[in-house]
Formats: sequence, structure tokens, C-alpha cells
Amino acid sequence: VQRVGGHLEEAIALLDRVVKIRRDTLGLYHIDVAGALVMVATILTQQCKFPEATRICDEADSVLKRAAPGGSHPNVARYLLCKSAIVYAVGDYQDALPLVEQALDIRRKIYGDTHPETARAQQHRARLHHLAGEYVE
Repeated sequence: VQRVGGHLEEAIALLDRVVKIRRDTLGLYHIDVAGALVMVATILTQQCKFPEATRICDEADSVLKRAAPGGSHPNVARYLLCKSAIVYAVGDYQDALPLVEQALDIRRKIYGDTHPETARAQQHRARLHHLAGEYVE
């Protein structure tokens, strides 16, 4: 992804193209469409473009509700972590933490406790607590 080199606008343009291609080839409500939308929302969040990130994240949520109705898919966890970052960034810690907890639960179910993806969700949880001035044991 282009965001590594600081080319966030270019990354968004490329991901917008990915979203269009996936919609055209896989359909509007495919899990991979949601995954690409979450990537766009994540970059927008990094740019502090919270209203736009929220809109894209909500779009991903509507896709996920149809594509992964049980909610136990890695892209659902990614969505929840992205949404929690937006919610926290606009100042609502109390609503961000349950989203991270849900993502952590999904990753534990899918990958187990020792997988790197589970560790990343645990890291998000710890970071939220730290930023709020709380410490988790």
C-alpha cells in the first residue's frame, strides 16, 4: 500500500479503483468489497478526515451485514478496529472500547490466542486503555 511512503492520496485513489473493480466483478455485497472499503476508511482516518472515514466505514458495515451475517470474518474484525479508531479520534472512548473488544473476540475465535492478528487486536485494546489513562492487567 502506498501509505508507507506517505502517498496517502495516491493510496486512496488506488483503493477506490480496487473497490470499483471488486464491485464490478464480485457484486456490491461481497466480503472483499467490504475489506477494500475498510482500507480506504483506515487511510482517511490517518488523514483525520473523520466524516469521510465514517461514511466509508458505514458503507463497509452495510456490506458486511449482508456478506458476513454471522459476523465472524476477519474483515468484520478489521471494520470494528477501524470504526473504533474513528470513534476514539472524535473523542468517544466509551463507544470505542466495545468495538475493539468485539474485534478481539472475533480474532480469538478465528485465529486463537497466539496468532499475530489476535495480538494486533490486543494491542489496539491496550492502546485505547493507555490513551484513556487506564491500565489493563
